[in-house]
Formats: sequence, structure tokens, C-alpha cells
Amino acid sequence: MDLYSGYNQCMLHEELCDLTTFGTPLGPHHLTTLLQGHTNVVQVYQGNTALILQHKIPDHISPFVDDVPVKSMCMHYQQEDGSYETIPTNPGICCFIWEHCIMLNHILQHLENVGTTVSTTKFVLAVLTAVIVGHKCMFKG
Repeated sequence: MDLYSGYNQCMLHEELCDLTTFGTPLGPHHLTTLLQGHTNVVQVYQGNTALILQHKIPDHISPFVDDVPVKSMCMHYQQEDGSYETIPTNPGICCFIWEHCIMLNHILQHLENVGTTVSTTKFVLAVLTAVIVGHKCMFKG
């Protein structure tokens, strides 16, 4: 998933706002959020993302700035006949998909609790393989 929230949601300390003052026809203004492209802003944002999601790192997620790839389970519950184990209350849902949805729900609820938004246009619920920051990721590694 891709976090829609960004640098403009990271507030600057009040003492630093005056350092960003600029002139406009309406008079002087100053920034109150992180300056995109400024020194260390990526590290600050990465640190904020890691702090927000620290309870799921590294077992279920490995955030990279505003990208949050989710790895929720380590097995498919494949049975001897080649089929997959399903949840007892709904035999149409495989256990590994159910567990993945539960993990996604936990992560999304936590992001919502801290006021972070996820981009729906870049959200992918589940895939067999994905290329993340130049690395091909799949079930077997």
C-alpha cells in the first residue's frame, strides 16, 4: 500500500517556522510543515512511518518512506490433495487469505487511528508476486 499522507502532515516546531518565511503580494508567510526536498526530510518521514508501524516491523511489514508492503503469513495451508484449508464458517475462503485480511485490517486500523491515509488508487489487496523497490517478492522468498 502507498501512504497518501505525506510531508505536509509533519508539523515543524514553532521556533523553526520563522526560518521558512517568504514574501508574497499578500505579505510575509511561513511554512508550518516539512519542506519537501529539504535536507533530511526523507529521513524524518521514514522515521515517522517506522514509528507509526513499529509494532508490525519486521514480521509483517517493511515500510520504505511512504510505501508499505505487507507480508502477512508464511504458509498457504495446502492439504495433501492439493486443495487449501478453508475457514470453518465459510468454506469459500482460504485460511491464508482470511489471515491476510485480518493483518491488513490491523494495519489499516492503526493507520486510521493516527490519522494517516492510504492511497486507494495504489492499494493492492493481494498478489502472488510484486516488485518492491527493485526486488521481486513472492511467497517462497
